[in-house]
Amino acid sequence: MIIVASVFVAIYLEGIADNAARRSDAQASLTQLVVELKEDREEVVEVRAQQMHLRAIYDNLLRWLSGTGPLPADSVQAALDEVAFLNRTVYPRAGTWSALTSSDHLSWVSDEDLVARLANFYESMNARLESGGRDYDYNVNEVVRVTLARAWDSQRQRPQVANPGGTVELRAQLRYLRLSWNEYYVDRLDEHEREIIALIEEPRLLHQPRSPTAGRHTAPRGR
Repeated sequence: MIIVASVFVAIYLEGIADNAARRSDAQASLTQLVVELKEDREEVVEVRAQQMHLRAIYDNLLRWLSGTGPLPADSVQAALDEVAFLNRTVYPRAGTWSALTSSDHLSWVSDEDLVARLANFYESMNARLESGGRDYDYNVNEVVRVTLARAWDSQRQRPQVANPGGTVELRAQLRYLRLSWNEYYVDRLDEHEREIIALIEEPRLLHQPRSPTAGRHTAPRGR
């Protein structure tokens, strides 16, 4: 009996140690999640500032290409280069979330509402922001590849002589990028930052995880 009891005690103590290790791993993952969210917020702030700078560039180009006065060729060329090459977008970090969902660490987060909120952020909001950034980049690249090439002689820094109506088309496409994509993307960045701040300040992310429910795990509950 003593031997049997000793075996059960050893198994129980091993279970306690295993639960403690799992709680520690889960807490480390949640802490790293907050670190990544802070890094994402920094990037969102930087990209929004860049997009607001590009908004001013678009407005200058639309004014210069409106036909109301002579074109400041050097300024136009510099502005077009920024539109073509400096359209920075955000690719959110998801490494820790992927690790959480591929391990059993997420099961140690006892608050189902918090898990659902994290899932919505990483699986939906992050996906929308990344997809919107790719579409934005694609549209900028198409305008540069097709419309800008037809309308503007970058070597001579002037409108294409063979296509006198090209600047009208270019202005229309730049207006499209400014109104349909730049404004849209800045709005998405604002929405994304608000949710990032809310998650960073979410106290449940910083609480020590408890063991999963009895229906999913048979290990004793931690405190």
